[in-house]
Amino acid sequence: TKAVQKFALMPVSEVAFGDAGTALFRQRYVALFGGNTGDDPLYEAVSSGRRYQGQEHWLPLYHPELETLFDYVPGAGVSFDYMAGEAIEQRFSQIQEHYEARVDSLEGQRFGAPPYKPVPPEQMFFDGKEHNDPKAIKKMQEFVKDQFKSIKWLSKKQVPIVAMGGSARSIANVHQRKIDYRLAGVHGYRMYKNDLQMTLDLFQSLSIPQLQNLDGLSRDRTDLIIPANVVFNTLFDEVKAPVFLFSNKGLREGIVMEFLNDKYENKAFSVYNIAAQSVSRLAASYHTLAHVAQQRVKLVDMLYEELCRLGIFDKNPEMEKLLHFGSYLYYLGQFVETGASSQHTFYIISNSDLDGISHMERVSIALLASFKNRSLFNQYLTGFTDWYTVTLIDQLQSFGGIIKFADALNDSHMEVIRDIKIIKIKNGYDLVLSYKGDILAEEYRAERQRKHIERLLSGKLNIIFTEC
Repeated sequence: TKAVQKFALMPVSEVAFGDAGTALFRQRYVALFGGNTGDDPLYEAVSSGRRYQGQEHWLPLYHPELETLFDYVPGAGVSFDYMAGEAIEQRFSQIQEHYEARVDSLEGQRFGAPPYKPVPPEQMFFDGKEHNDPKAIKKMQEFVKDQFKSIKWLSKKQVPIVAMGGSARSIANVHQRKIDYRLAGVHGYRMYKNDLQMTLDLFQSLSIPQLQNLDGLSRDRTDLIIPANVVFNTLFDEVKAPVFLFSNKGLREGIVMEFLNDKYENKAFSVYNIAAQSVSRLAASYHTLAHVAQQRVKLVDMLYEELCRLGIFDKNPEMEKLLHFGSYLYYLGQFVETGASSQHTFYIISNSDLDGISHMERVSIALLASFKNRSLFNQYLTGFTDWYTVTLIDQLQSFGGIIKFADALNDSHMEVIRDIKIIKIKNGYDLVLSYKGDILAEEYRAERQRKHIERLLSGKLNIIFTEC
């Protein structure tokens, strides 16, 4: 080994000093700004091997090429914080303005000040790409796909994907407006593969200013919405998901609900209990009398049981749930205006976020709770007919009639009807209503609404009140 002749400790710098670095700088500086370097202190300092204050502003001229942080961590994912894209855009706009101002100042150089010859921004920073650059998006899609494939348990899981947060909400809002969706709110909203692709195609086709003015898209999501949509599309494909659902709830609520379910044997937040609590809260918001609503549900249950016994209906837990909720919320819109109770009821329920209840169930409950007659029922159904089969529409109409008749049996709100029996006779049916108390109001209303039960039985109905 040889003895070290010289050991120099130099200040840390991005600038590469030495013969090769100096030669490269001189060559590139002349190529960029011309050969008139006689009065240029930067050029003179570098040529003589001296450091010059602020020389990092000409960094690209010292190196064959510049490296970035990503060159040191190849393949690493990058996460941008909220509104990062807007901040980046503002920063690059500021850089461009400074560059143009310095170029303009070269023409008006005065009073012997040293010239400042700026390096073009594209040599100092990443090449600018449009937010919707097809090649960049394709590369991003491939990266996201590889990341999801590395999580082995995700593959072909075939479960619904539940999305939450601002980007998911914006995608749902935009989609709803594009298809003229009739209901309010995105909680519980469903999208499928073609829907997600439709929103992605739309976002890619628009400029940043157009995205900022897109109805339904939050302005602070314009820079994130394409990557977010790509992630959702790719995850949907990887999981082979049947549906993409949106939720207004967060992870914190889910953790608390899971804890309570574990503690109370899945009873605290069962799907039915969550839905029932939502219905109860909605009723309370419009000052529905709980004891009146509960009696209505009780009478509906008795009528339904008798009709099932006679073979008019087949028992179905899902339909029974709708029947219960529709009975409980019946005509809650009368709190707004008595003369338009039905119309207000349908609008309020169909446009209220109800936890544990899908959008289709929400409309079904609204149809039942607002039932007045078939004409109005069909009017409310306009725009939703593709959600229902003819058989289901008929059943909902029948259920609406049952609720309306049951409401008539508690017209006085005194809970006088104690039991209901339907008996088949030779010429039709006897509806035997056991009561206790004054039934004057119930007798009058029951006679007026008998048609709803007669229609179900397809025969003459005799209403018989018998005192307990």
